[in-house]
Amino acid sequence: MPNFHNLLIQQLGPSNIETIMQVERECWAAEWCVTLDAMNSRFKIFPEGVLGVLNSGDLMGFSTSMILDDLFTNMEPEDYGVYNWNKATNYGYIRNHNPNGQILYIVSVAAKKYGRLLVQAQCDLAIRKKLSKVILCSRVPEFAKYYAYKYNANYKEIKLLVKKCNDINTIANELGINVLKEIQQYIKLKRKDDIQFCEMYGKSLKTPDDMELPLDSLLCFYELCGFSILHLLPHGADGSDPDSFNIGVMLVKNLTVVRCD
Repeated sequence: MPNFHNLLIQQLGPSNIETIMQVERECWAAEWCVTLDAMNSRFKIFPEGVLGVLNSGDLMGFSTSMILDDLFTNMEPEDYGVYNWNKATNYGYIRNHNPNGQILYIVSVAAKKYGRLLVQAQCDLAIRKKLSKVILCSRVPEFAKYYAYKYNANYKEIKLLVKKCNDINTIANELGINVLKEIQQYIKLKRKDDIQFCEMYGKSLKTPDDMELPLDSLLCFYELCGFSILHLLPHGADGSDPDSFNIGVMLVKNLTVVRCD
């Protein structure tokens, strides 16, 4: 477990930009990294939302956020397919930030360690600003491996099949599954640190209580902090993210929920 006595969560500023970009590159593939221009735009528009976690002075991770109005979540089923992160965040520049809105939208998290603390810090920011809820979107990492494990299917064949599917409904029909139900079960399985799953794929899935894990590797971090799945999203609708079944999840935390410690 980490030594919390040496940890500090604080607002970051433009003077931290070089270290921030280094952490971003360590945590995300090049095509998903924030650009320098977009990061500077987040500093300029909503500096309160740029939070970092430091361990003995070293930046371990950072998170950015923005405020949106409540209409953002009032989507009809036919609208789900047009949702994407770029639309929500103005391509990461957050120029659509609304200081009078009611929702804190977590734009990004890049964490080598202590990602869960960053999510909680963003929730605390929302509480201080008297907002109604916090929303974030996530991949469903290693979901294809889970499906192959659960249904005794060939992992590579499943990924090839998913690449050909361009929406959530097609994936569900091809495989005959309830995607939302499967993702909910997957979250619970990873919380239990399933031994057979770990052995099959040669990877030790640590328990959610291990704060040192990067945030996006386990969806259970979100669940433990009081988030629940609001919508399924076409995260990789172009077939570019078969490991997540080309699916993302929009998660919501209503701030009437008791915060996690």
